[in-house]
Amino acid sequence: MSTRFRTLGQLMPKFGSLTNGSESQPADGSELANGIALSHNGSDESLQSYSALEEPELQSLEESDERTPDAGIHQILKNTDFWFNLELSRLEKFAVLQAGLHADAGLPRIDVASAEELPIETVLRERASELLDGWVSRVRRKVQDAIQNACAAADSCRNKISYELNQLDLLSSEIELRTNVRVLPRDGQPTPKPQTIEYEGHIRRSTYFGLITILLTVDWIANVPVLRELLPQEPQAEIYWQQLVGSSGRYGIWAGTVRLVQSILFSPDVSLLALGVILFLMALCHFFGSSLRRMVAIKTGSDVRQSLGLRSRLKQTWFPLAVSFAGIVLVITFLFVSRGKISENAEAGLANVSKQVERLEQKIAADNSSQNFTGASSLAPQLADAKSTMEVRASRAEYARRISSMNYPILLLNIVLVISAATLAYLESHATVTEKGDSPANRGDSDLNTGNQQQHASEEAKRISSLDIESQIWIAKAKYLAGLSPLRDWRGKAKRLEALVPLFRAENALRRGIDVHNIAGFKNQTPLGLPDVPEEEPFTLPETLVSCDKDLASMRLQLKAIQEKAIWTRNAGDPA
Repeated sequence: MSTRFRTLGQLMPKFGSLTNGSESQPADGSELANGIALSHNGSDESLQSYSALEEPELQSLEESDERTPDAGIHQILKNTDFWFNLELSRLEKFAVLQAGLHADAGLPRIDVASAEELPIETVLRERASELLDGWVSRVRRKVQDAIQNACAAADSCRNKISYELNQLDLLSSEIELRTNVRVLPRDGQPTPKPQTIEYEGHIRRSTYFGLITILLTVDWIANVPVLRELLPQEPQAEIYWQQLVGSSGRYGIWAGTVRLVQSILFSPDVSLLALGVILFLMALCHFFGSSLRRMVAIKTGSDVRQSLGLRSRLKQTWFPLAVSFAGIVLVITFLFVSRGKISENAEAGLANVSKQVERLEQKIAADNSSQNFTGASSLAPQLADAKSTMEVRASRAEYARRISSMNYPILLLNIVLVISAATLAYLESHATVTEKGDSPANRGDSDLNTGNQQQHASEEAKRISSLDIESQIWIAKAKYLAGLSPLRDWRGKAKRLEALVPLFRAENALRRGIDVHNIAGFKNQTPLGLPDVPEEEPFTLPETLVSCDKDLASMRLQLKAIQEKAIWTRNAGDPA
């Protein structure tokens, strides 16, 4: 048996805080609170067991409530009831401990009566009232939170049902479309042939290639000079080109043809670039015209809405049609911008050569004035070459200005060439389009896909029914909890709280070895004064619960309507 010394001043602050946060008044027990050491047996163990459970453990108890649909009021409030019993047990231990300490100090005196209650009895009464209020607020909060959680769970089920219904509706429509489009053979009836669209070309392929070659050649030759003005050239290239142009005059009437061939061969990089651009343009025109012909043939040759296979074929024509049109626009824009830039580039080249000629003339004049005839004579050939280059640049600048001034008319001409090429591709295009998926080779796979979709739709309907049942359980739970009165047994807990003061007095008298009725300080019988609890105060149902219930009812009707008209329900024999 161990003996430890403690003071009431160390113990009272731990248990003396009231609901409003004020500390207990010392009154006539202040002498003990100021440091009178008291020895007692077993009080140390009681205090340690009393302070062993801290607040975090109580919080963990509250967070362990069951939140399943089948959790009743007992599972919701069992941790709260455990918390109340735990706190009451701690308060009773505190009362027993204080009774022993007061008995060891001889308080209250046997022969001195007092009209006021002891400070420790005031602490016990306030703590009891605080504990009862805390239990009431916890019970109401727990039940209200459970109602709110049930409503939230029902609303979540409603959202899931809405999404599943939309998916089921789309799947049912697709199954119905597949079944209506392709009727399987039954009772010996022949299988209808797949729908086929055939269109022929209006011109021969040889004629098409001949005309396309002419368009390609014309556009290529017209764009070679334009691209040559844009790309950088080797030094002295203008002089060499001028010499070739001058020597072509001896060919007479063939001089123009010779210059054309020389223009193509003189700058092979420019010629290849121009040829590549025009080839791309003609290829895009071919894709555009042939795709447009296929789309028009499918749309005018059948009812695409009633044919799933032809509708798939039609969708496939949109991509090459859009991509080829975008490519045509980009190529024409490139040629238009290029023609607009050649005038600027030619003027810049002429200005550079003019500055070079002016600089050489100034340098030759300076050498002549200083009688440096050797330097002047060495610069004379450079000046002659620069002047020859300037003449070539001047002619090219004039050509570039004319091209720039005719940029918009040339743009219209390019558009006409594109329309001509696309029209030729449209007239030459010919093909046979068969409804996809209706051939005997593919019919088995189509039947398998339809069967999988029907099974998937049946499973989707079962999931919706399961979610509907779960939502009804949550709604019923919310209404059930809202109609309960969980505070009806508050009087039983109040009686346990009212026994705290008699417990303190009985333990005090027992520790002192006298009858409790012989202690004059205990003659005063002050009632505990616990507040009344509004046991019939109703709980609040969220407004969303009513709308959720109505929405679920309408969704049940929607599911029933889908199941009644669905083909997969009749085929699978799935009950509505």
